[in-house]
Amino acid sequence: MFELANKNYSTGSPWSVLGFEEDLKTAQAHYGIVLFNNRCIGFIGYHSILGEAEITNFVIAKQFQRQGTALKLLQRCLEKLNTENVEQVFLEVRESNQNAIQLYQKCGFQKIGIRKNYYTQPIENALIMQLAFKAKNEKE
Repeated sequence: MFELANKNYSTGSPWSVLGFEEDLKTAQAHYGIVLFNNRCIGFIGYHSILGEAEITNFVIAKQFQRQGTALKLLQRCLEKLNTENVEQVFLEVRESNQNAIQLYQKCGFQKIGIRKNYYTQPIENALIMQLAFKAKNEKE
């Protein structure tokens, strides 16, 4: 996962190898992966606890971007979270990452805040986004 993230995030992997290893040991961490010819071409990581989830990592290999792969993976992840009675999902995204922001908005996420100068290399704001699932007994 580190290699894929390091090659495909515009600023390199936000996590170290050790960071991924430690995350995989926690009960709250979950990952979904996309395989192509038995090779991992994308993954989404999230933490889920007490009715809330936070997407921690989400990357698709550059040669598979803009083909619907990210949308399908995100939708599958959100479907799984919804069936697990998660009420809301949060994530942070670089303010300049318009492709990701559009994808998240397409899936129902809304901007709820900004973390000033959250990212480094380069210094940049993070948008905080949220998706709230409708209650199972709530009518559309």
